[in-house]
Amino acid sequence: MWWLGVPLWALLLMLPHGTLSFFPNFWSRAMAAAWGSVTHQDLTEDALLNVTLELLRDLPRPRTPLTLHPQSQQDGSSARRFRAALAEVAQANAAMDFMVPARDDPVLHFDAEQLRPAGAQLLRARIEVLQALGAELYPQARRCLGQLLHSLQDFYSHSNWVELGHRDIHPHLLQPGRELGNIAGADVPTCRSCPGWTCEGNILASVREHGLLTSGYFGTEREKLPGKCSHGGPFDGSRLQEPQGGINKDSSSPIFSPHHQLHGTASALALEASVVFLRELRRDLAHDKRFMRLLDVSPTTGLSFVLDTTGSMGEEIGAARLQAREIISRRLGSIEEPDYYLLVPFHDPGFGPVHKTSDASEFLKILDSISPLAGGDEPEMCLSALQLALLHSPPMSEIFVFTDASAKDAHLRSSVEALIQERRCKVTFLITEDPSRTRVKREVLAPDRFDLYVDLARSSGGQVIFTDNANIRQVAGIIGETTASSVGRRDPGPTGEKGGQRRPHPTTGRGKTCVPASVYLPPSPQGTTQTSDTPSGPLGTSQRLGPYHRFLLPPQPPVGRWTVEVSAPGNYSVHVRGEEMVKPRQEWGERHWLQGGGLDSLWEWRMGHWVPLLMGHTSVPRQ
Repeated sequence: MWWLGVPLWALLLMLPHGTLSFFPNFWSRAMAAAWGSVTHQDLTEDALLNVTLELLRDLPRPRTPLTLHPQSQQDGSSARRFRAALAEVAQANAAMDFMVPARDDPVLHFDAEQLRPAGAQLLRARIEVLQALGAELYPQARRCLGQLLHSLQDFYSHSNWVELGHRDIHPHLLQPGRELGNIAGADVPTCRSCPGWTCEGNILASVREHGLLTSGYFGTEREKLPGKCSHGGPFDGSRLQEPQGGINKDSSSPIFSPHHQLHGTASALALEASVVFLRELRRDLAHDKRFMRLLDVSPTTGLSFVLDTTGSMGEEIGAARLQAREIISRRLGSIEEPDYYLLVPFHDPGFGPVHKTSDASEFLKILDSISPLAGGDEPEMCLSALQLALLHSPPMSEIFVFTDASAKDAHLRSSVEALIQERRCKVTFLITEDPSRTRVKREVLAPDRFDLYVDLARSSGGQVIFTDNANIRQVAGIIGETTASSVGRRDPGPTGEKGGQRRPHPTTGRGKTCVPASVYLPPSPQGTTQTSDTPSGPLGTSQRLGPYHRFLLPPQPPVGRWTVEVSAPGNYSVHVRGEEMVKPRQEWGERHWLQGGGLDSLWEWRMGHWVPLLMGHTSVPRQ
């Protein structure tokens, strides 16, 4: 390690100047060779990880687990986004020891007996965090949160709370209208001289007897009063003034911390106080989604409907209303609840306007007000409306398109594809093609006119579902089973499909038919078989929706290899959807993969606690 050969004076020059708190981060600890010390970064990340785990355990189990796997490529739910949010808070915390004038302000570090002003500043910082979250300014909220946690953690390292014998956090910090307790007056001596590295017992007995709070002076930030304690350490010029020494517990190194022997206790209380504050912050937000946005665990999402409103679309509009209500009611109050709802109507030659709201009830009222317009010829302005929806939808949103006509504006294909990839939205089309419809000129329409929709859906990770007038409402139910947490664009090959090969797709246009298929489930892991013609059997239940077969396994099917055989004279596709319960996925001695409820990481049992090996060090009691 290169710094072992660097003189001490050089290391001191590289460390942050100004008020030295808990070491800001890993690098400052490494340069000081104080390996047993807990840093502000450790405290902040540990507190955030613990509270995030509590949140994920408390949330209702989603229909599709939100995954934070380190190798995940989904922007909205990857560990990379979560870690970046944690790093943003931790960096804002550490910056308090580097930024001018923050590093020299005793109020921000509970120094120089500025305990009451520091307590008032904590309350102001709390208000700033809540205001930023209320305005959905999440990066600003993370910065404010990091700064608040720095000051809060410094209280336990810079004051004599630990020396007074307290082993619980201060009950009145960050509590509006509450006092910190007895604070030593300006004329009350608090320390005796301590010329050595380790200063045990340098706080006067009278201070301990009366339970007086004090904190150390640092350098020239405020003139040190007679008889007062110093912060201590090589950066503190006041440590050489009578009384000499200091009381900080920033590290386990006697070089930097005269009360290094109490570093473990101070850091444990600082962690506990950070966790308690974050729990209270989560409670004050009254909605876990905002706390999840703060940590970028769950991205802002939208639920959008692009709806053909021409005269032949009466049944589709009704189906869209029913499906919107079902999706909204299912997701309301859960982590899958959208932040925004959008509706973009279209016909020929018009499209729009964009109806956007965060209120589910208001959205349903808007949807109820839509009625079919005059007209009935093809094609329509579908891509123009879809482009509007993509431009106004948050990234990682779901967009459902209801139509029975091809696109008149196919020239927008490249633009729409670029928006899909940029915003990573999933687009699903429900296309009604029924010979009984009154669309004119249907006999001259090209049989491949819906291929454009198929390609757009596939590139987004969505589906194209074809149906007829009789089954539109039932088939629309298939759409609602997809969830926002599963949104993610597949990596397409040269021809739009992974692996570079385009699979046949089911359409009901001229020349391509989707005929009833026979679905057969060969022996299950226990040797049981069942066909789709059996409504209810030993392997589950089967449902026929027009040309579609839907098969549902029981809640806890046998574990093992499952196969599906499909026999059909035409083209077909198979969609399989599953969920995984929270359980250890793999074991190596005392190491476990934990998946589900929003988290997927490798944990190890160390000294009575589980610690995540792939998400940073934390301390979570074993359950």
